[in-house]
Amino acid sequence: MQRAGTDLWSHSMPLAADAYIEYAFLDPKTGERILDPLNPNRIWNGINAYNHYFYMPRSGPTPLVKSVKGVARGLVSRHKLPTKEYVIGENRTVYLYQPAVKTPVPLVVVYDGPDYLKRGRLNVIVDNLIAAQRIRPFAMAMVQNGGQARGLEYSCSESTLGFVFDCVIPLAQEHLTLTPPGGESYCA
Repeated sequence: MQRAGTDLWSHSMPLAADAYIEYAFLDPKTGERILDPLNPNRIWNGINAYNHYFYMPRSGPTPLVKSVKGVARGLVSRHKLPTKEYVIGENRTVYLYQPAVKTPVPLVVVYDGPDYLKRGRLNVIVDNLIAAQRIRPFAMAMVQNGGQARGLEYSCSESTLGFVFDCVIPLAQEHLTLTPPGGESYCA
């Protein structure tokens, strides 16, 4: 950043005309966040603080996050899942999403799941995409992150994979209508 005046700094960079940007200013001495007095738009970052945000001129919130009348809605259920000491904590919250179809579907495991459900309205987006026939139906297991161990879990350690295979998938198989293991796959 370059000084542009008293208590005013600037930085220029090219951005796509349809970009969405989240950012934060940090005090270089304390590491604490500093409010941007020129941008009142803030959003919870899903981890530990609020970010400022803006849309470029050819961007905006996706219409897919809005419930559309007549679109069949999948069902979301909340579960407390014992971790069996695979990952940090005794239990994790897992939201299961079953699309509004009668046939078995594949499962997608979504980490940071409660954030994607609440902040991103992922279930509504998926419902709308299924209704528009832009994607084939799938179920989701939306898993709560491990807090301070989030980064470690994202590296897919053996213990994280054990948690997914021995805890999350059996929960999903118990409550959702899934294709059998080794059944239909969407991967190429």
